[in-house]
Amino acid sequence: VELSHDEAEAALQRLAEATCRTDQVRALRRASEERQIACAFDVAVGALIMPPQHCRHIAKSVRWCAMGTSGKLASALSRMLDDLAEGCFLSAMQATQLMQAFPNANHEVWHVVCSRVLDKWRLSPESHSQVACYYGWEPSYLVRLLRQAGFAVAL
Repeated sequence: VELSHDEAEAALQRLAEATCRTDQVRALRRASEERQIACAFDVAVGALIMPPQHCRHIAKSVRWCAMGTSGKLASALSRMLDDLAEGCFLSAMQATQLMQAFPNANHEVWHVVCSRVLDKWRLSPESHSQVACYYGWEPSYLVRLLRQAGFAVAL
């Protein structure tokens, strides 16, 4: 699994700050373990994420709203996602696809979409506009969550 640009920058920053070989090894080990934890979380949330065909259907069904105001689009999209009994959560990739389907939509639409993303460690400012800062997580946050929940994470 590839590192995201942000993850690679964080790992390189830790390496640059290392003052000895032991610190470099610790920085590399931390980057590797954060990556493994992110991959484990990817698998864990995979079963809860909307099937791809549902995401495509939603994008097509609310496309007519894109002709009107973005506020109408945001409420229609929100209603449609809320009405799903199961599979109402999105992956960051699906959020990107929905956001690309409505390129002229305003921030309300981005909030509707990104608030339903489960793999928040995959949200990025490049793909998810200005709302990534509201909903995105750093991989190191996953480590903190596990520690707070009482899991032993050796970093």
